[in-house]
Amino acid sequence: MDGQSQRDVARGSWVTRRKTIAKALVHASPPGYQMGVERKCRVMDAYRPVIEQWMEADKTAPPKQRHTAQRIYERLRDEHQFTGNEGTARRFVAKLKAAAQGSIHAAVV
Repeated sequence: MDGQSQRDVARGSWVTRRKTIAKALVHASPPGYQMGVERKCRVMDAYRPVIEQWMEADKTAPPKQRHTAQRIYERLRDEHQFTGNEGTARRFVAKLKAAAQGSIHAAVV
């Protein structure tokens, strides 16, 4: 900042908040966003116990007989009258699988 005050920097840049400039001074690179509360999935939360039960049974099944996300969607649609989108089911299953493996990428839905 070459000896300029935060106010001068804010005035001379597109950044209007001094909080933003103060953060930039403290952190060399911007800190990542962290969600405080887990988001609820209104469509899929009703089917979570069923999907988790299928995934638990898949742990003892041979690899070729395990459920894919597409197969889980098809079973939900056919057996449980699921009216949601296939993409929604795929993302939810991917999140559950990542959480079960303890992955860093276990997204909060």
